[in-house]
Amino acid sequence: MHPFIHCFSKTIPMYGVCVAVGIVFVVIYVWMQERRSPAHAGTLELCVIWGGVGALIGAKILYLLTVLPDFWHDLS
Repeated sequence: MHPFIHCFSKTIPMYGVCVAVGIVFVVIYVWMQERRSPAHAGTLELCVIWGGVGALIGAKILYLLTVLPDFWHDLS
């Protein structure tokens, strides 16, 4: 996989593109499920929102766990 895409003299990270495509697919899936069963419309939206919040918090915790040894070493 290429780490970057070069488009119109811009460098776009491939990770960001993959995340954006995933979010688009989730929104389409939730929209289709809401049309199928309107009684659960609010539940699906809350699930996507809390999933996004959990992903952001989890990503920050993982980042801190991987950087903490270097930070601790550089502190002294």
